[in-house]
Amino acid sequence: MILPLLFAACLIAKTFSEEAPLAPGLANSHWPIAHASTWNSDYTSNKGPSSSDANVQLYINGETVADLLTILATADPITLVQSSVEGYTWGSSVSSVFQTKVDENGITVVNTFFRDYNFEYHGAYCLLAADGTYYAATKTSIQAYNNEVPFDFTTPIILTGEYFIEGLKDSEHLVGLTLTHDAKDDAFLIFATSLGGVGGVSLNFKKAANLAYIPGIENVELADHFVSNSIAMDGTEGGIYVCTSNSMARLNWDPATASIALAWNTPYGNGHDEWYWGRLGPGCGTSPTILGPKGVPEFVTIGDGENPMNIRFYDVHTGELVGKHVVSFGSKSSTFNSTTDQSIVVKGYKAVVVNNWVADVTTSFCSEWFASLPVTEALKHECPFLFGAFVNGVEQFELNPTTKTVRSVWANNRVSCTSSIPVVTDDDILYCLGKRQPAVGLAKYTIEAIDWTTGRSLFYVELSHSLLSNSLYAATEIGINNDIVMGTLGGLLRVSDAISAKDIEFQIKNIQKNNYAIPPKVLEQWSNLDKLAELNEKGEIPSKEFLEKIGFSKSL
Repeated sequence: MILPLLFAACLIAKTFSEEAPLAPGLANSHWPIAHASTWNSDYTSNKGPSSSDANVQLYINGETVADLLTILATADPITLVQSSVEGYTWGSSVSSVFQTKVDENGITVVNTFFRDYNFEYHGAYCLLAADGTYYAATKTSIQAYNNEVPFDFTTPIILTGEYFIEGLKDSEHLVGLTLTHDAKDDAFLIFATSLGGVGGVSLNFKKAANLAYIPGIENVELADHFVSNSIAMDGTEGGIYVCTSNSMARLNWDPATASIALAWNTPYGNGHDEWYWGRLGPGCGTSPTILGPKGVPEFVTIGDGENPMNIRFYDVHTGELVGKHVVSFGSKSSTFNSTTDQSIVVKGYKAVVVNNWVADVTTSFCSEWFASLPVTEALKHECPFLFGAFVNGVEQFELNPTTKTVRSVWANNRVSCTSSIPVVTDDDILYCLGKRQPAVGLAKYTIEAIDWTTGRSLFYVELSHSLLSNSLYAATEIGINNDIVMGTLGGLLRVSDAISAKDIEFQIKNIQKNNYAIPPKVLEQWSNLDKLAELNEKGEIPSKEFLEKIGFSKSL
């Protein structure tokens, strides 16, 4: 019992901002759920790196690309959720559920649990409960994991339960997951499906709520993608917010009857918007984000499927569209394109949108070659970002709650956030994983720091040109040590303030060997994959011989 008591001693009280109240059923940490809170605000009271003089650590769980199974154990985690035991996080990769620890020695993986191989449904939307249970959505179920001894990370991860959603239609799958704000023992997991179903189940999987469907799917062009983003929960008022491909909806959770019912459903489009390159589905492209500077929900914001896109704000109680503004990312042209697939970051009444319009830089590599491969439509649309494309553009808007007007506060068209989800801190810095093109040489992935108030670029930290550093839709998350800890296509990334000049370096750590050397095979194999990114940029189709050389065809 000694170790569990030692871990429990680390369960100290955290200091949180007054926005986005913490659901009682969630872990008492700064990032217990995707997007940091059930409001999806991507706002934290933790602080990030303070300058470009940073230590960068990229962790790859394998010695060579031939070690594909071990690499996949930590590859492409979209969300890392922080435990109430400080320094520990949970994540879900292409193949496994895993746990990490950050201390004075950096980041290490302390546990892995093989789940399955899945490049699309591997726990992007997940949460960590107060009792240490990690919940992650699969294609048709919700899985629950914990340590064999809860909060004791020296014991292995075990699967404690799985709830399969009953009554799903053909091709229907889960797309979002959140938690009610009831007492922690009474809280329900709330989920959304691709066809607009919203349901719930108790944390022990013993009691299920009804599955309520949002109307309007009969009017959209791509019914299988009626909902393609996660959902928000406003707190004790019981509001559940879902963005479909043609409307913004609120459903109400009634804890007394454990039931869900539609409150309002406000159309914003006709459901026939184009599915743009770089997007994971048509329509709004954003999980709804709630605004309420005093911790009381007032408005909810989303994007839309138009081009150029608009940022839209709705009254949470009535569903009234109280304001909208076209998103130009600072373009001075009379005609411009804009869209996003990243949730809108909110602090106060201000909201930031990042540019994902990659259609103008999408080449025949994606539109012809990759589009012909036997992969899903969503993965085909991911192709530009998967192989290194990026565009500049970040813009902030402010809603006046009295006049119900929206203004553009600033726009920065010299910074890219690639396909990463940004985060804002209490000290008014917006961070994201971006990319920059130097005057000479290959474009490099970066960590960008932007002044939340002015939009001015404060500094950036160079990562590498390699796809190893590609965020591929992952959330930029702030850790507990003035650092950024997040997922990348290759594994895990940590960027922290350097203690001294000798600490300013780029390290690739091989977890299995526990060293910082870059194994020659890793360089060789990943450089071959990075050549695909170069072909994408040039618009060239890879030859059969080249694909066989890097083993790409065998992985399909």
